[in-house]
Amino acid sequence: GTSLTEINVHSNNTNFSDVSGVLFNNDYTLLIKYPEDKPDSSYTIPSSVTTIGVEAFKSATNLMTVSFEDISNSNLEKIDYGAFWGATELTSITIPKSVTEIYDSAFGQTTNLTEVIFDDISNSQLTHIYGASGSGYNDYGDDVWFTGAFANSGLTSITIPASVQTIGRNTFRDTSLNTVTFKADSSLNTLNYGAFKGCTALTSIIIPKSVVVASQYLFNGCTALQTVEFEEGTGLTTINIGMFHNCTSLTTITIPANVNNIGNAAFSGCTVLTSITIPPNVT
Repeated sequence: GTSLTEINVHSNNTNFSDVSGVLFNNDYTLLIKYPEDKPDSSYTIPSSVTTIGVEAFKSATNLMTVSFEDISNSNLEKIDYGAFWGATELTSITIPKSVTEIYDSAFGQTTNLTEVIFDDISNSQLTHIYGASGSGYNDYGDDVWFTGAFANSGLTSITIPASVQTIGRNTFRDTSLNTVTFKADSSLNTLNYGAFKGCTALTSIIIPKSVVVASQYLFNGCTALQTVEFEEGTGLTTINIGMFHNCTSLTTITIPANVNNIGNAAFSGCTVLTSITIPPNVT
């Protein structure tokens, strides 16, 4: 097979430019393509970049380190679909505080990515970690039930900025996460379908009180999950279908006072669950 090691743009081209074999748009705000067989083990993203494009670093399997030029003054806002998908040697990344959106599959299949750090986290602008919607295959030919921003990555722990409002479908699915921390005064309102599905190392979680939508199969198959706490004052009204399905280590849970609906199979397969405290309004 052929291997792509560099991309060179003719000096008269007004639409594209290149730096060291990496393809950009003409004003260096969009990083379009990092050649997947480029031999370098590290790369620094210029501070001019506002968007890391769709599948820009996909399958760049020599890359061990990606950093950002002058990270505190980075202009990066968007990490697009599949941006680092399958960059299997990447072990850690620090995301600039300027980033507002991380798209579906952005770090999917980064199997050695154990750590994602949000730079200057208290000033992070990140609002959305997107997942797929609908069913079938998306515009990129991927099955939408098996994508997810960090799905099948090597993540072992993450601290999520307070600015994040949405965590999309299957965001952390089938990872080795053992610790998930939400920064205080979280703005998180939506945890979408299967966001932590199959996180078999996750032992405990505290769900922020800001969460009003916790979708189906959220913790399905989290076989080590022993403790689930809902932050005091939570507005959550529904424990959704299959939310704790096959959480085989969960022994006790207190359902928040505002909950009035518990979906089918919410606790099915919870073989050691001995105590559920149910509030009076549940129908």
